[in-house]
Amino acid sequence: MRKATILALAIALLVVVACSSDDDVAPTQAAPEPTPNIPATVRAQVQGTITALEVAEPEATAEPTLDRAELIAFANLHAGIETRWEAFHGDVDAWRQGLVACDLTIRNQAVSVFSSRFAAVTERTRGLPREELVRSVADQIIEAAEREAAALRGLAEAAGTNATVTLGDGSSVSAKEFVEIERAAAAGIRLAGEATLADLLSGASDDSRAAVSAFASDVSDIDAGWDQFITDYEAFRTSQSGLDANGVADALNALVSQFLDVSASTQALSSAAPTDEVAAQLASAARDTELALRTLRDAAVDESGTPDFVAFETQLVTGNGDRSAAAALLSPIVTGASADTGLIAAAFNNAYQAVATSWDRFHQDYDAWRASNGGCDVSGAVDRLGEFVVNFGGIATDARSVPRATAFRTLGELLIEAAEREAQAIAGLRAAWQPFEATVYEQFDLSRNAANKLRRQVSSGLEELLAQNGVSQADLTP
Repeated sequence: MRKATILALAIALLVVVACSSDDDVAPTQAAPEPTPNIPATVRAQVQGTITALEVAEPEATAEPTLDRAELIAFANLHAGIETRWEAFHGDVDAWRQGLVACDLTIRNQAVSVFSSRFAAVTERTRGLPREELVRSVADQIIEAAEREAAALRGLAEAAGTNATVTLGDGSSVSAKEFVEIERAAAAGIRLAGEATLADLLSGASDDSRAAVSAFASDVSDIDAGWDQFITDYEAFRTSQSGLDANGVADALNALVSQFLDVSASTQALSSAAPTDEVAAQLASAARDTELALRTLRDAAVDESGTPDFVAFETQLVTGNGDRSAAAALLSPIVTGASADTGLIAAAFNNAYQAVATSWDRFHQDYDAWRASNGGCDVSGAVDRLGEFVVNFGGIATDARSVPRATAFRTLGELLIEAAEREAQAIAGLRAAWQPFEATVYEQFDLSRNAANKLRRQVSSGLEELLAQNGVSQADLTP
């Protein structure tokens, strides 16, 4: 602006001088003198004017100079804080990268692996032997596996969402809780199948076969005696019309004595498994028949009594029904005690034990994974975050203590604001952190990015001050 003004003044002077020179020249007849170099003269005058104006203009007031020692001290403190701050960021980032087991994506992948692994167990149950003798056991084992597999598949498909499953009573549970419910139900079905298999194996043992064979022989003897009693009773009823009262009483006394042997034999049957139910049913039927027969006999002996043959014969029919039911119970027991049954049961058991081993190992691994939160050390993570809070607290304290002379007060305030933002961010992360939460770091990252932007402003401003005041890196503390 100053040079432009001088130039304008010089041009104005040049015009004035040029015009004046033209007006002063008068026409004469005198001898011509050498023509003066007017432009050169004007230029010389203008240059002299410009020089005079430049000398006369006052110089601009210089900015006050920073205290060099204070600037260097600020820069050294800032460098130390920045070094620790970057190291702190490195520690936090390395810690986050190391929390692989606490990542939701990794957890979902693990669930999918478990689901696929159990699907293989289920497929093996479908390959169990299915002979008629063991088919019901195989069906129970397959049902148990399929229920548990379906629940695990649902958990994998939920993929960390808040998906729920509606139960039969209308209530809802999470996919994870549904796995536990179905696993418990599957365990009950599986145990029932295993119990049936155990009975088959036990019934097919040498000792069991011998015991069942002896029991069946005793029952056969009882049936023969019972059938003979019925035959003799029917003969009595056919000849009853030709007997007097004493003859009827004597005949019934003989029948009572005959049936007492049958009844005693039923009471003597072995009550050990697996024939205990058969023995109990036969003994009950014999007691009821004996009681009805005694009642009939007593009425015939008593001269005032009238024998109720219909009541006794009704009980006789009922007793025969109980005997038939007992025979139906005994038949599969006898079959199960055969050598062939033993071979079939043993073959099924061998195949099932291989499946059961894989099934149980799966439960052990899944339970261990659940107990460890998928390998995520929650308490360790929270403790480490507490250490980060303390560590950054020292950095924030040092940031608040930097010199804040007038010349770089703004830089100091920006540095403090950045430190306070990050201190709040790390404290907030510790309070909000939980495993398998995808958004837990969002607010922390936003606050940290804002603090980094402020830090860059401080670094840029400080570099400019150092350059303006001629301070090089060599002047700073290494």
